[in-house]
Amino acid sequence: MAVKSITCVCTESCATKHGCCSDKVKGLWTPENTLAQWQSKKAIPAGAQMDWCCRFDNGERVRVAFALDCCDREIMSWVATTKGIDVGLVGDLMMQAVEKRFGSNCKPPKTIEWLTDNGTCYTTAETRSFAKELDLKPVTTPVTSPQSNGMAESFVKTLKRDYAKLANRPDSKTVMAQLKDWFDDYNSYHPHSALGYLPPTLFREKRSVT
Repeated sequence: MAVKSITCVCTESCATKHGCCSDKVKGLWTPENTLAQWQSKKAIPAGAQMDWCCRFDNGERVRVAFALDCCDREIMSWVATTKGIDVGLVGDLMMQAVEKRFGSNCKPPKTIEWLTDNGTCYTTAETRSFAKELDLKPVTTPVTSPQSNGMAESFVKTLKRDYAKLANRPDSKTVMAQLKDWFDDYNSYHPHSALGYLPPTLFREKRSVT
């Protein structure tokens, strides 16, 4: 399993023109085990995290963090806010990701790494304690290498190119209303070269019957 989030922060000039621009990595849940092990439930691959931000002329902004499975690339959970990603939202993200893969009131059969950058919302004692309750092992990327999460960076490009740049984005309310459709479309229909050009959910379904 993998947790992932995306960050896209705009410069003022770019925000005025497009409403969305550059990106930066927030973290990565690096896979420790093979897909075969994951499917047999003997081991669980880990994931990645980043957050994505749109800024608008009126000063509004939308920030999104989400969890992505590093084996099948499915977005397992996501949170969004017009403020900042805080400890509470990170906790929601972790909980939803675990429930998505293992069901309510269930935990991973093996501890999973939760790799993030060194942002306060990820490194605070409250976040780390809650992660351990979910059998997640908090790990942070090197301070000098936030770009170490290549998978997260790749997803940022996909979200920006195939969804954000093609969408109507006049304000934060409009963007917030579209997020679920973006993630659902990505999971169910967006082909991925690493998955044999299958969308994440179909890839997992085919693997589960082989």
